[in-house]
Amino acid sequence: MVLRKKSNCPELQPDMPTRAVERSFNAVPEPEPEPIEPPPAILEIVEVRAEFPGGMAVLKEYLKTNLSLPESVISGTVYGKCYVQFVVSAETGAISNVTLRKGMPDCEQCDKEAIRVVKNMPNWIPAKNNGKPVDSYFNLPIVFKADQ
Repeated sequence: MVLRKKSNCPELQPDMPTRAVERSFNAVPEPEPEPIEPPPAILEIVEVRAEFPGGMAVLKEYLKTNLSLPESVISGTVYGKCYVQFVVSAETGAISNVTLRKGMPDCEQCDKEAIRVVKNMPNWIPAKNNGKPVDSYFNLPIVFKADQ
């Protein structure tokens, strides 16, 4: 077998720069991948806050009706506020991510009761930015007093 050098192919020299060989063929370019949207942010500051259906007066009535006061509150030895934070969904107004931001130092039962009542709330009216519903945080103070 005899190997022949093609006349149009240059010899490679050690000091000769190399370059990429371009080919032209009918290749279909790969489509660009669709951008992956990050999950929507949960906003703390919004133009229109999330709202309990019926407003604040109905929320107060809901809390008054559904809070079970611990014995220490009923007897008048303990009173105070719990601060509960939760997320109101933009899609449905559902409550999620319920956390106790500040509890009552003398009443762990009050803290648990505040979380229970918030978790059982009906769906809220979502917050809005630029006229569109957005996921948002809501901080709710819940007062524990004997004369509620």
